[in-house]
Amino acid sequence: TNIDTPPLVHVLSDDDTAKQGFALLQRSIFRTKLKSGGVECGLSRMGKTRKSYYAVRVGREVGVYNTWEGCRSQVDKYSGAVYKGFSTAAEAESFVGASQASHARSTYGRSRSYHSGSYPQRRDREWCSESTSSVSYSQPSYSSWSDTVSYDHQPPSTSTSPSSYSGTSSSGSRSHSRPTVYSDGCCLNNGRVGASAGVGVYWGEGSPHNVSEKLSGPQTNQRAELNAAYRAVQSAVDLGHSAVEVKTDSSYTIKAMTEWLGKWKRNGWMTSQSAPVKNKEDIVRLDNACQKIDVKWTHVPGHSGVAGNEAADQLARAGSFK
Repeated sequence: TNIDTPPLVHVLSDDDTAKQGFALLQRSIFRTKLKSGGVECGLSRMGKTRKSYYAVRVGREVGVYNTWEGCRSQVDKYSGAVYKGFSTAAEAESFVGASQASHARSTYGRSRSYHSGSYPQRRDREWCSESTSSVSYSQPSYSSWSDTVSYDHQPPSTSTSPSSYSGTSSSGSRSHSRPTVYSDGCCLNNGRVGASAGVGVYWGEGSPHNVSEKLSGPQTNQRAELNAAYRAVQSAVDLGHSAVEVKTDSSYTIKAMTEWLGKWKRNGWMTSQSAPVKNKEDIVRLDNACQKIDVKWTHVPGHSGVAGNEAADQLARAGSFK
């Protein structure tokens, strides 16, 4: 199956990506190659207009791309992805939305995600024990290519499905955007007598939702990182978001949630060395929070000038002195 043909419109939801991937759609596409003056064009049943702009409304990086490869890298195996091809930049930017138009871009590669997919919701959680490179979800099946064109989907605001969180914010609705929040934990004199740990969560400069607090319980750096991530995820839930990107410099936290969690559960919370998993209570609490929202984990280098990470670090350090 050739998956290089750019679609007019496509939406990824929850289950068929892992089973069928883009093959569901590509079976209904035919390509006619016309060579005129050295130019090769791909045609579909929907018309002969070449789509030069690809708008990603929901994906890893929202924006407008002028290559199909750039667009595909943002939506392939991404749950709830919404994207469409256009012949003009104006149409593409309009599809993305006015709030995102200023962030439109023609190429990809500016951000680095440790885990390029989203943290899976309830029914898909066990993938975490196998891979961290991407997330596989299933898709609705279509009988024809035209069906996909007419199906311009947005993730539902609420759902009774066990795979998504059905709660609402105080306003009665949940945001479909994926805001970014930075979390960081620190522990002065970690592993020594008199250690003091703090938790930092940074939503933005002057945000009332920023967190700077003392870690309760045992004072360790790993616990501080886990609790900072928990506070970030839970605050996103409390704010009514259905998805969030958590940026952290803690590889331990990310791997715990995306690589080790499934294995620990199957092994009765024992490590591969038959030792009890450390920080189980903190991990379980974070896991429970992640069941309520679609989480994308992104690793950022610590103390490397990343503004959001530096701000979260300062909040955590301030919290350690409280």
